[in-house]
Amino acid sequence: MPPHSLQFPEKLVPVWTDFYNNYKNAVLGSGLKDDTFVAEVQASIADRVLHQFMDPYEFPSYHTRITEPYDYFEFGQRYVGALIDFDTSLVGGEDRLKTIAEQLKAGENVILMANHQTEADPAVWAHMTMAIDSHLAEQVIYVAGDRVVDDAMCKPFSMGRNLLCVHSKKHMFDDPDKVQAKQKQNRRVRGAAAPKGSWQETRGPARRARPRG
Repeated sequence: MPPHSLQFPEKLVPVWTDFYNNYKNAVLGSGLKDDTFVAEVQASIADRVLHQFMDPYEFPSYHTRITEPYDYFEFGQRYVGALIDFDTSLVGGEDRLKTIAEQLKAGENVILMANHQTEADPAVWAHMTMAIDSHLAEQVIYVAGDRVVDDAMCKPFSMGRNLLCVHSKKHMFDDPDKVQAKQKQNRRVRGAAAPKGSWQETRGPARRARPRG
């Protein structure tokens, strides 16, 4: 489909308007970036979201971050980085993060538990740990629920992260026609039908999970 024929889905217009204005106000309020930066970032997001409507990406049970031909990791980092005040932000527990980095280098596995994880958390985590250890910033495997791998607004950000895609019990029966496929994918994540060379056979990744309850 030629670029000039693309149209932004009407149902997303009000959502996008709020999204754009909230981001613009937050970024400009910091005084660190200008309107041009905001426009460029939002244009890149619009482009990636429209791409999902044209050619939707289907997440496998274990998704490896995509950095080429389009770098979705840096895409997410640029968006979130403008919302962080690096001059006044503090990374706590640096000694523990360094210990985790050493454990990963030794081939151990580390599981990080987080409550009420937001879509921005992976990018914030990568920004705050990059100076400590790039592997810790870039190679974490996140547990992802339905929305972040199904919603066209969320998918471009998710594509830049390593993910274990799990369907929660809460949304398992939202669409009766998809229950069997969702359950099958969850079994694959647990390893019942995991292909050779998948995440279960690798040593040294950190996994970040958001438990419910």
